[in-house]
Amino acid sequence: MKAAAERKPVGKVRKRGKVYLILTASILSLLAVAAFVLLNNSSEAKAREYAQRARESYNNADYENSLLYLRRAMDGREDAELLMLMADCYEAMENYPKALETLRKLNTADPAIASRIQSIEQKRSSQVNAGKVTVAGLEFEQNEKNAVLDGKGLTDAQLPEVAALYALDHLSLRNNKLTD
Repeated sequence: MKAAAERKPVGKVRKRGKVYLILTASILSLLAVAAFVLLNNSSEAKAREYAQRARESYNNADYENSLLYLRRAMDGREDAELLMLMADCYEAMENYPKALETLRKLNTADPAIASRIQSIEQKRSSQVNAGKVTVAGLEFEQNEKNAVLDGKGLTDAQLPEVAALYALDHLSLRNNKLTD
């Protein structure tokens, strides 16, 4: 009989078990949240460190390393400030297509960004046309060896354009409006 009296009621044991279970679940949840916050803060700190290294590399004209640090700092996210720095790197390296691609990830309705895009497009166009000379509507490579400009209506005013073709071996200017 004494043994029966010493036993705890079943209801109290179940209640205490539920309390332990709830407490354990709560503690595990708190630990999971704390771990997530710590990991997130750690990755944010690394991102800030990489962004700072990217700025330093850019200021030292080390654009390749700056781009490397920018990619690490962004890690899939698109940060406007870092994208602008990335565009600066590509522009400094005269990689205008990549600079434009990067800028177009930003708000192109922003007048400053739209103006920057236009400026880089002009540089890209100049780069594409570099080494080219247009005479009487015809485009030549600057180092062209032969040019036939017969009957194109050239005047003396267009001779500097012809002179830009510095490597000519043969030039024909028949039937134009040139003076002797």
